[in-house]
Amino acid sequence: KRDNIATHHLYQAWDPVPSLSPATTGALISHEKLLLQINTEREIGDMDYKLGQVSIHSIWLGNNITPLREEEWGEDEEDENDVPAPSSPPTSPINTRKHRAGVDIHSCSQFLLELYSQWILPSNPSKRTPVILISEVVRSVTFIKHLLIYGTHGIFLADKAVAEPVSRLLESTLRSTHMPSRIGALHGILYVLECDLLDETAKQLIPIISEYLLSNLRGVAHCVNIHNQEHILVMCAAAFYLIENYPLDVGPEFSAGIIQMCGVMVSGSDESTPSIIYHCVLRGLERLLLSEQLSRLDSESLVKLSVDRVNVQSPHRAMAALGLMLTCMYTGKEKISPSRIPDANPGAPDSESVIVAMERVSVLFDR
Repeated sequence: KRDNIATHHLYQAWDPVPSLSPATTGALISHEKLLLQINTEREIGDMDYKLGQVSIHSIWLGNNITPLREEEWGEDEEDENDVPAPSSPPTSPINTRKHRAGVDIHSCSQFLLELYSQWILPSNPSKRTPVILISEVVRSVTFIKHLLIYGTHGIFLADKAVAEPVSRLLESTLRSTHMPSRIGALHGILYVLECDLLDETAKQLIPIISEYLLSNLRGVAHCVNIHNQEHILVMCAAAFYLIENYPLDVGPEFSAGIIQMCGVMVSGSDESTPSIIYHCVLRGLERLLLSEQLSRLDSESLVKLSVDRVNVQSPHRAMAALGLMLTCMYTGKEKISPSRIPDANPGAPDSESVIVAMERVSVLFDR
């Protein structure tokens, strides 16, 4: 399923394509997988071709240049323990992931090229190819060109001599008045931020993209319905990614500002905030709670926001807010208030937790 590789985010267990065993085939997709394996800017269930649908790890896997940080090596080894040993064990982490994924990206790419060639260049000259098919082929090639261009495209990110001009190009494109160019630059910056080999280049871009996101989101938070929807979605995705993966670089002021503007966006009326943006923001806030990168004040503000949104008239929006509220409850359970004294019996529920839980339950019954 294409959505399972459509992610800029790192909760992927490093498998570009999840392997399906007979035991898991046909099983329901859990809420956790929907939340953590899909780009924040993508609407759940949307299978259209879009920018950013191929993860950078899929590109590296296809070119055998998948670098891993130290903690990722450990995660990969832990994953190995859960997988039955193959008859001929792989010799590297790259081959391990290829074995688990069961996909040869080069073979798939070659198949697509040959198939598209047959469609676009039919053997019978008198047989005309439908225009709609040509259009879909062109769109497909445009968005999966990362897989169709062998070697060079996957390796360029690893070359700092090339990465620096690319970084400057992205920076200048963000200042463009051409909206599609700015949207493309945001997707490009997400790829650079995710690249394990370009920490220095990524950190040079962080102040620029942080300022861009704060200024632009602040300007449209009250009127998202009259702004470019795709631009807002990818800005939210970039903001959530920065807070989740670069919290020290962006700082608490950035996180607080983004959360405040997210609250403004989701607190608007149904007419002022489109449904896709509403759900995108709530899913992103859930991710931030699970990443444990938020301060206590930010987490408490999300609790208040979720309780307020659960009481809205629209059942669809109330259900989405309920997911955020439950996430707040589960993540908040792990945090101990400074005013509380540790109980001698850690298993016994304390009075503060009981009161908070009763308040949340009363909100549900009132709704």
